[in-house]
Amino acid sequence: MTNSLDYSPQEFQEILDKTSEILTNQYANLETQKGFNAPSQDTLESWFDGPLPRIGLAPLQLLDEAKNKVFDFKSFGL
Repeated sequence: MTNSLDYSPQEFQEILDKTSEILTNQYANLETQKGFNAPSQDTLESWFDGPLPRIGLAPLQLLDEAKNKVFDFKSFGL
């Protein structure tokens, strides 16, 4: 991973594809989702308890992290 936001066309397309996949899956399941979901306060706070990383995540890993924490509420027992 580099510390640049200058992605090659292929890397940028992979990021767009992953983003599209996450959002398309979310949209496809709207009928079965609750109107509002949120992790518990303790869970939310735990996301920010650790020190800041010295090296950031690769874009696709960051998208997976966001998907897990923002869209996949079931993983938090809600």
